[in-house]
Amino acid sequence: MSDQDAPMIKMESSTRFEAIIRSANIQSRFISIGRSIIAVTQLIFILSVSQEIRFAEVGPQPFGPRCQSWSQAGLYCVVGNENLGLADVMIAFGLILVIIGFYPRWTGFLHLYITYTISIAVTLPDGGESVALIFVGLLAVVSLSDNRRNCYLANLDMDRIPAPLEGISRTAIIFGRVLLCFLYAGAALIKLGVADWNSETALYHATNNTTFGDWYQLLETSGTSEHGWLSAVATWTPVVLAFLISINAIGTANMRRFAFTLVVVLHGGNFLSTGLASFDLIMIGCFLSVITPPNRYTHVSILSTSTDSAALDNFVAVKADIRPNPFISLFGFHQAFTRPVVCCGGVATQGRWGGDLALVKIGEPIVVRMRYKLTNKLLGHSTEVLVHDESDRIRARLGPLNGSPFKVEVISDGRPDPG
Repeated sequence: MSDQDAPMIKMESSTRFEAIIRSANIQSRFISIGRSIIAVTQLIFILSVSQEIRFAEVGPQPFGPRCQSWSQAGLYCVVGNENLGLADVMIAFGLILVIIGFYPRWTGFLHLYITYTISIAVTLPDGGESVALIFVGLLAVVSLSDNRRNCYLANLDMDRIPAPLEGISRTAIIFGRVLLCFLYAGAALIKLGVADWNSETALYHATNNTTFGDWYQLLETSGTSEHGWLSAVATWTPVVLAFLISINAIGTANMRRFAFTLVVVLHGGNFLSTGLASFDLIMIGCFLSVITPPNRYTHVSILSTSTDSAALDNFVAVKADIRPNPFISLFGFHQAFTRPVVCCGGVATQGRWGGDLALVKIGEPIVVRMRYKLTNKLLGHSTEVLVHDESDRIRARLGPLNGSPFKVEVISDGRPDPG
């Protein structure tokens, strides 16, 4: 019986809870990039917004940072009103250390203190400070597992991280996703309770409010708000996007990537409409830091086997770069609904489109197929190829149709071997 005709015997390799925790990939570069986006936004805020605006006199609050109760430990409160410039310099230097990725285990908590200082001291916040404080706190917990000198110049060595510390870091990322789910769902639900939103007049009031950004003024001068269907689209699009973000934020890796795309669209539009650049950049940075898609070529997922589990000792994990047709890939169909499968010696290894590990036996015929996520039936076919060394890499490309054959080759020492 060939691998293409072998019965599918699904193997449960882990519980769903373990899979959720494992999805929090603390090796992801997105964590460092998201944290840097937050830090860059804060640095721009410190350098571009004058102290007169940041510490403006509001009601009974005189000019200067807010220094009541628990906020007195902030740097601005420690140095006093006469040394606010010195505090700005120290904060800017600390943010630069965060941005360049210097010793993330320690600068993570430095970033937390800086964020705390900014969040509690500014008298005219724009809403992003509170969210930043929460997520920078979560990222500080995640950074406990990061013992690198620079988070951009080396990969995180998982073998050197104590299991409890790794679990805490992963849990912090999961908590961040759940929190974002509630934040965006809450934002959408609140809008549903606003009369102007339900009557679709929110856009009209915004275009006639000079406190909003140039984009709303452009809509007003162009007469867009006079068209009912355009006003409806502009009014309800943010609500729909927020709901979609909320749902996808706690989904699979592809769902989280999709949610991040929606976050960029939503907050890009919000920046054009309101001009609140710092709030929107902080939200983008917070979301990016917790989507943590899995790294390529780091995971083996056994879909089925017709052999004894002990026989798997004779298999080796090789890199499998399997992709759908480039044109079809633009629409994300296969990434959303299917998975590539590598069959060899009675073992079927399921991977992700783009690059993953596959279990193969040296010298045994290999075929590449695919399946829909909710079914066990293998589809497609390919010519048989052979792997001669565990350093070899399988490269496969699917044709334009689901029933098209995979074009497969084995790349060894830079030279393809079509098998």
